[in-house]
Amino acid sequence: MSGSEGLLAADTLHPVVPAVGPSGLVGDGSGFVETRGQPSSMAAGFCQWLCCGSCSFRGGNGDHWGLRFPRSGQELQNMGADWVTLALRTSQVIAPDNVCTSLHVEPLGASGLLGEMVLVKWTFAADVSFAPEVVAKFAPTGVKVQAISTILGLFATEFHYYKYLADSSPVRTPNMIFGDIHYSSSRFILILEKGRRDAQLPRRPAA
Repeated sequence: MSGSEGLLAADTLHPVVPAVGPSGLVGDGSGFVETRGQPSSMAAGFCQWLCCGSCSFRGGNGDHWGLRFPRSGQELQNMGADWVTLALRTSQVIAPDNVCTSLHVEPLGASGLLGEMVLVKWTFAADVSFAPEVVAKFAPTGVKVQAISTILGLFATEFHYYKYLADSSPVRTPNMIFGDIHYSSSRFILILEKGRRDAQLPRRPAA
């Protein structure tokens, strides 16, 4: 079984939803871990409200394309070119017979409070319509920032803008090559071109 086929088989699984077992045991589908001194209903309620994504996202798939996706630059590097091939084929960004042949991820100094950003250098077996260097953005790892951003819906709003509105927006924004989001944990991935799309700002009416 090739790497892509293995990923595809794993990605057909449904997202794992945190469960609360007997005596305050919180589980992620693979077993239960003990939460001593905490009522099970309280632990479950608090975890659901202040979700860091460590339980519900583990092994879960994106809600748009249905694929498991990396939640950090390091995970993107670990999942490698096989995952890129699968993701871009599924989203029909590359042809079904095209393959990502190499992937290298580097830290990007421009990472901000509301997300981790990395530089991605990749190559493909056949020609593609995007650059050999792109930027990938992920949700931040800090629990406080993650919780506030989730409550305000910032990550979903950003994903929806790139997915549904950017093409018709007069604002010059990068083209999104691939994107997905896991709503219950607010984990997301955006792979964006470094340059900006060609667009013109609306002109002011003549005085």
